[in-house]
Amino acid sequence: MTVGANATQADAQAGHAAGMDDYVPQPASRGTMIFALRRAGLAWAQDARS
Repeated sequence: MTVGANATQADAQAGHAAGMDDYVPQPASRGTMIFALRRAGLAWAQDARS
């Protein structure tokens, strides 16, 4: 997974072509990051307040 700033859809597609499983554009909210981590199979990702 990659997180990118000021990236375009083409950047996301290039990342996928390079073997990345997911792409999260910035600014990314906490919920967006948790969702992406869960999509990646990281079941431990939770919406815990720290």
